[in-house]
Amino acid sequence: MAPESEAHVWRFPGKVLIVDDEYGRKGDTDEAGDEEEDNAVIEAVSQLVQAGVPIEYWNAKSDRRFLNVRIVLLDLVLQKGKHLKEDEDDFYFDAVDALKKIPGKPVVIVLSSVVSKEKVKQLAKVYEHRVGQKFQGIFSQEGMPKGDLEDTRKLLGLIESAVKGYESVELSSLWESALDSAKDRLIEEVFSEEKLPTIRALIELLDDEAGRNSLGREFMNTILRILTRFTKDGDAFEKMNDKLKAIASETTRARVVLDEIGGASTGRLHYAPLSLIMYYNPENERIWTGDIYQTTKELGRQYAMVMTPVCDFAQDKTQKIMICYGFRIGKKEFGHRNEFGSFDNPIYAKDKKLKERLDALLALQPENRTRIEEELLNSAIKKYLSKDAVHSERFYKLAHFFPDEASTENFPMLCFDFQDVESISDISWSDGRISDWNRVRRLDSPYADLLLQEFGVYLSRLGVLGIGSPME
Repeated sequence: MAPESEAHVWRFPGKVLIVDDEYGRKGDTDEAGDEEEDNAVIEAVSQLVQAGVPIEYWNAKSDRRFLNVRIVLLDLVLQKGKHLKEDEDDFYFDAVDALKKIPGKPVVIVLSSVVSKEKVKQLAKVYEHRVGQKFQGIFSQEGMPKGDLEDTRKLLGLIESAVKGYESVELSSLWESALDSAKDRLIEEVFSEEKLPTIRALIELLDDEAGRNSLGREFMNTILRILTRFTKDGDAFEKMNDKLKAIASETTRARVVLDEIGGASTGRLHYAPLSLIMYYNPENERIWTGDIYQTTKELGRQYAMVMTPVCDFAQDKTQKIMICYGFRIGKKEFGHRNEFGSFDNPIYAKDKKLKERLDALLALQPENRTRIEEELLNSAIKKYLSKDAVHSERFYKLAHFFPDEASTENFPMLCFDFQDVESISDISWSDGRISDWNRVRRLDSPYADLLLQEFGVYLSRLGVLGIGSPME
């Protein structure tokens, strides 16, 4: 039995889930002819609990909702009455059906002493075929006999071996540990009966400022902001901080910058985390500053953003709203041609110098345009997409709006034209609908605040001597 003094060796956040249909099943008979009870899982649960491991058991049959499962100890044979061959796909169906009900990115260890890499590969292959996507977690290449489950040191060794090389798993574990510690402190400091009047006052303030439909989101945002105050110290935080410093100091890590787009590599870039930081979907919420709509208007006005200041919405001063129109830009978008063979991205009509070069290009005979077309395309890419892009303050770019389309070959962005603004009143205030447009995202603070600041700076400079033409 693992003594309680070893509890400190368990250092993984979240829970361990044992998936097995045998929880003290009746099995073989002893010398007296009585059935013996296979207590391997019962013993394992008991010993792991005493060792300080947060453990949960599931027979893979009952409907369950799983939260915070990080380690899965999986028996491949979940219906012992079935007689299936291990080299056939249906041997793995029950295990796959169990795994697809477990959210997150767990480490999966097969409960067997004879598991092979080929069997694990087959499990992963069957999962992808049956579910329609790759398993998001990690399969350990080594199995574990049920009788060894209570050995926390061996279990830790298997887990560490499985996640070795998966830096994302290590980083997420450190982050979650720091977060768990901070949550306990926040609950002690904020959610107490004597401070309930303060919480009620906060709820009333959020209701007044953001409205009833946004109350839940604003309350969560506020509490999470307070939570960050408690995540800046402690052992878990220090370990995470050391890991972050190690990652930041690596000199061989891959860096993706805008001026590298269009190189030899065509691999996809995964910008989903950055997109989540900047945007979210305000479903069924009232209209608000930073709301971005996909319109039904002509080229150059396919997108629109609400530019009315937050204070006007909070104080119910709005009869109309101000919007700014925008469009997509990117290497692919700049190279797109219309039915007449000419570049048709709105930037070529809005940027004065690019428009002059396009007009000169169109004056040439088609057979003489190739070199000039390439120069024009490269000029647009350099001016708007390169790392050192320099263009008029009239245009404001928003990156990471199309994370699923980003690749080293093309990095599409939204570009808003500060000269193309309009006041509109065809609005459903309660749920954010504008005409027949589709609200797709909301630019979150502080990014929306920065955009409004840039818009104000641009407007304040119009007509001032010494400032270049905004059309340049």
